[in-house]
Amino acid sequence: MTNYPSSDARIWIYLSHRPLDEEEVRHISQELQTFCRSWTAHGQLVRAGAMVLHHQMVLLFADESQTPVSGCSVDASVRFLRQLGERLNIDFFNRRLIATLQNDKLVVLPWEELRRQLVAGELSPDVNVVPTWLTEWKAFRSQYFIPLNQTPLYRQLLPAE
Repeated sequence: MTNYPSSDARIWIYLSHRPLDEEEVRHISQELQTFCRSWTAHGQLVRAGAMVLHHQMVLLFADESQTPVSGCSVDASVRFLRQLGERLNIDFFNRRLIATLQNDKLVVLPWEELRRQLVAGELSPDVNVVPTWLTEWKAFRSQYFIPLNQTPLYRQLLPAE
């Protein structure tokens, strides 16, 4: 297990449907460490790590320079997070959630609510969002928050004319 991703690490970003309390963050962090210490691909340990960010985002990473992660090993990580979420009543797999940065705080909104707030003028089109679609640590590190109107999501959020 590694505490920090290498620059070429592959990442997976999962948002929680609700903020996690301190006890949940501690518990999830411990479970993630346990998983990462035993995560294998092709019979070899994966140099991996994970962290909980902003009490609402899980970042899982793997250094594929030593052990490539694919198929079954990715499935194992998904299964682990799904089961962990079920035990704690946390949904990490709602892909219709968007993480925004508002007043220096992470605010996770359902797609429909983000759209409503944009149309109503309650949120600026340049509100910063977390690009959860990124899969490389290097890209994520340089674009941790990016303006919504500079993402592929922005045009999809606008109402049809």
